[in-house]
Amino acid sequence: MRVHGGDILSYEAQFHKKPLDFSVNVSPLGLPEGVRQAVINALDASGEYPDTDCRMLRQALADYHGIDLEWILCGNGAADLIDRLAFALVGTGKKKILLTAPTFTEYRYAFERYGLECVSYPLSYENGFAITEDILNDITPDLTAVMLCEPNNPTGKTTDRKLLIRILEKCRSCGVMLIIDECFQEFLDEPKVHTMQGHLENNSLLILKSFTKTYAMAGIRLGYCLCADQELLNTMEQAAQPWAVSGLAQAAGVAALKETAYLKKVQIQNQNERNRLKAALTDAGCKYVQGEANYLLFWHDRTDLAEILAKQGILIRTCTDYEGLDPHWYRVAVLGKEENDRLLEELAQMRSI
Repeated sequence: MRVHGGDILSYEAQFHKKPLDFSVNVSPLGLPEGVRQAVINALDASGEYPDTDCRMLRQALADYHGIDLEWILCGNGAADLIDRLAFALVGTGKKKILLTAPTFTEYRYAFERYGLECVSYPLSYENGFAITEDILNDITPDLTAVMLCEPNNPTGKTTDRKLLIRILEKCRSCGVMLIIDECFQEFLDEPKVHTMQGHLENNSLLILKSFTKTYAMAGIRLGYCLCADQELLNTMEQAAQPWAVSGLAQAAGVAALKETAYLKKVQIQNQNERNRLKAALTDAGCKYVQGEANYLLFWHDRTDLAEILAKQGILIRTCTDYEGLDPHWYRVAVLGKEENDRLLEELAQMRSI
């Protein structure tokens, strides 16, 4: 059985109450009001099939990112696009994908489901779970792709942008696709500085994006990818089920791109609360990773921490399903001040026992 955060129904079935959920990393500000109203307004057209080409949404995204409309493909969340990408990569003839470890487990699930071989580039706590230039030695012509999560899930770490450019150059020279998942990019302090969007004219680059986390739209399901390789995007499009993106999701996406004030508020709150959580985790006796996103990975001396907190009404993410992490590792979202205070109080009490 796959492990993911946000399994509130299972929690409620066991404890008969709703948890304070730190196991998923979505905006704690909730759905923007403009998005909520757009979904409500779109309900009147629910009897009609949605636009299979997502033309209004793609145009809005093209304007938002300042790129060619034809470089954009939308999907039913980033997970849908990862699955389609795996299908498309099989057709390249090469079968090996380089993944960091740990990283988002759905990459491996999708790639291996289509018969691709996943090769690990191990990250270590001693090195701050950072990618270093030695990854360049692992990028060889027998690979079909290198998959990077920026910032990485679950570590929250980013790769130095100069190194990312070197990685892209090495991939291009080896005939390898570089796939960068930027779904958590907007939670960085300076997302526009870190994004690799400016290198999209290189056919060796594909960037994954999502509305899920930034705008608290996990239940709406909307993601997209940016890539100049038309042949690759066409193959991914052909792998989709008909009407993969609902009309409600398309309307929500167009509205979300206008929520600039909401996005700025999310970024400021996340930065303040993330820094506060880091200091408090140290006080609670935890070793944490210097994450830069809206979640923190930390080590605790107890392997039953998740079970103990669950009894107190708090749901956190265990990380045993991440390659390279043992049962002492946990991930928590950066929520609002009151929610974070509650988590820290419970951790402090456990230290005093």
